[in-house]
Order: sequence, then C-alpha cells, then structure tokens
Amino acid sequence: MNIRLGVFVATLFLLPLLASILTGANWGESLIVTALSAQALLLTALLLAGYTWLLNRLTVLRRGANLLGVPGRYQAYVVGSSAMLGWLALSFAHYTDNDFALLLDAATITATTLLFAGLIPAALVTRAWLATFPSLLRLLARYSPALPALKAEPAALWMLTLALVGLMGGVARPQLLAVLLWSSPLFLLLALQMLWHEDTLFSGLPQGDWQRPVLAAISGLVVGGLVLACYVSSGGTITQIAPLAWAGFALFGLIAAQLNELIASGWRGKSRGEIFKRKAFPIPVVVKKD
Repeated sequence: MNIRLGVFVATLFLLPLLASILTGANWGESLIVTALSAQALLLTALLLAGYTWLLNRLTVLRRGANLLGVPGRYQAYVVGSSAMLGWLALSFAHYTDNDFALLLDAATITATTLLFAGLIPAALVTRAWLATFPSLLRLLARYSPALPALKAEPAALWMLTLALVGLMGGVARPQLLAVLLWSSPLFLLLALQMLWHEDTLFSGLPQGDWQRPVLAAISGLVVGGLVLACYVSSGGTITQIAPLAWAGFALFGLIAAQLNELIASGWRGKSRGEIFKRKAFPIPVVVKKD
C-alpha cells in the first residue's frame, strides 16, 4: 500500500512539473493573483468537520458503518491523503491556467490545508450514509446494466497510458486535454490497483453492481456543493463557477472512494501480489531422481 501511495503522489507531482519544464510554460507573465479569505476557509473547515461527525452519527444510528471508529493510523492516512490531493488539485488548476495563482500566507495555507484534510473523510461518510437507504440501493440494482468484463492486464495498461497522457499532455495542451489531466488521478489509481490485483471501484460493473461508483459520485457532488455554500456564507467570495465544476465534484467523489480503496488494502491482511501474474512455463519439466 505504501509503495502504491508513494508512486501515486510522486507521479502526480513530478510528471506535470516535467511537462511544464519541457514545454517552457510562461508562468507569471500576466498573472492574476486571487486572494482567499483565511477566516472563511477556517469556518468552512470547521463546518465540514461538524457535518462529517454529525452524519457519521446518523449513519451509525441507521446501522451503517462507523467510519470514524476505524484505527487511528488508517484515519491519519485518509486525512493526510486528502490534504495532499487538495494541494495537487490546486497545482493542476495552475497548470491548466498559467495566469491563475493564489495569494498564500501562513494563515491561508493553514486554513486551506485543514479544509483539504476534511474533504475525503466527508465524502466517505456521505457515501456510507447514502448506503443506509435500502430504497436507493434497490433502485440502483434494478436499473443498472451489466457491462462486459475487462481483462485486468490490458485494462491496467490502458488506464496507465491515459494517466500518463493526461499528466503530460494536459499541461502541454490544456485547451485540448484539460479533462484528461483532471481525470488522470482516477486513471492512475485504477491502474495501480489492477497491477496489484486489487479490486477497484468498478469491479462490480460486470455483475451490474453500480452502487459503489454512483454513491461515490453523489457524495462528491454533495460535499462539493456544501463546501461552496459554506465558504460563501462564511464571507468568502467566488467570482465564478466553471461550467464543468459539478462534473469535477463527481469526479472528486470517485477519486476519494478509489483512494480510500487503495489505503484500505493495507488493512485487509492480504499478501502482496506480483505485478502481472507469472505465466506457466509452456514445456513441462520432469526431474528424475537417481
């Protein structure tokens, strides 16, 4: 798990930076600096933490999973990964728009990190709460088609290719490949899980099980909309919301759920598998004993 997580972080950080250096991106020529309200960010982080705690209690009362009762080390991985993913998302925003920059001081950095750290826990708790509604699960089971099963090795290579093209090409040609750049964390996570023979968020699609990806996407929409509402109501200012922002919130929910799958694999007690299983030797070997 630690190897996959390290590869994930290093790839998302280094490849866009390398692509930016190779393409000679002109940063700062007509820079538009955006200032964020540290007070609004901190209030939003506190409101999000309260929302996560309250919804987790409601989930437990509905006999759902108690996500805040898991081991502390597991929670630390989730919170740390959430903060890391938030800052990587900000770097992606800068790569896709070289004129975009944030005015960051110590207070803003601290408040922003606290807010980012609570995003994935909030999305996971929201998904667990949605899973306590049997009517919603029955609806998804009734109208969910089964998709053809894909072989793990070719699918992993395709996911890895899409991730690499997005991380490099999305920086070089953001007008054409920005969507692929933003989707690259999900593609990379899927590739890493399949390379290590782990289940993914979409493993149930051949059986018509759409519950995990659909609930994850809905949780991303809920948390994204909640954060925007809390930030504005706390005194923050948002000049405009991009047309694809809501699609980005759904994508965040999928990435959060899949990243949680990667982290959870370290607590399942499975032995680590090889990357791509070894094929049997085509010629049988017989050893005669003297």
